[in-house]
Amino acid sequence: MRDISEDNRALPSPITVVEALGRNTGWIAAATALARNAPDDGPHLIYLPEQPPEAEQLIEDAKEAVAKWGRGVIVVGEGLRDGAGKPFDADLDRAGEPGELARNLAHALAIKIQQATGLRARAERPGLLGRSCSWALSETDVTESYRSGRAAAEAALGGASNVLVSLRRRPGLVYTSFPHITPFSEYPGRERKMPTEWAGEPGQGGTEDYLEWLRPLVGEVPAIERIV
Repeated sequence: MRDISEDNRALPSPITVVEALGRNTGWIAAATALARNAPDDGPHLIYLPEQPPEAEQLIEDAKEAVAKWGRGVIVVGEGLRDGAGKPFDADLDRAGEPGELARNLAHALAIKIQQATGLRARAERPGLLGRSCSWALSETDVTESYRSGRAAAEAALGGASNVLVSLRRRPGLVYTSFPHITPFSEYPGRERKMPTEWAGEPGQGGTEDYLEWLRPLVGEVPAIERIV
């Protein structure tokens, strides 16, 4: 998101809509706020499935962002719906089936914004690219992945079955965690939504409390240097 925002700053299309992974939850979409290092950095608007906006509000928010910043970078969680539960005229990949998702949500929203405002808008859907960039890993992520895999192997060698590895934080100012073995029966088909107090208002994305919880996991996102 940091680099997409800079691309948006450099090119003529004032609005870029980016679709973030996460299915029907906003954890990843909200995390993109960590890409901001200056007040005018994108994303300028973030919409989570937990706080669905109406199309009219999203369009008006986009206009206000352009009026304020001269551009608008908008992140939407891939499971975003409007207040009526509709996907903003996007096409569903498995309409009527459990887990249905829109194939072209960002594109559909970019079209809506452009038609309503006359502003040029483009869409991006990093999707697999975002989750397969093995070079873009935080130190915490690498360490915890290794510990989780080791804990799973040790549990299997010890005869455990139908369990999964979760991570639990230790209390204290310095972030540390430890693997915990949990019966899988507690989690089948469970989708963990962001808590209301972390989801924020439509367009805001996650609250500062969420970002504070998240920072130890992500680490530093270096700012792009500017010529002043």
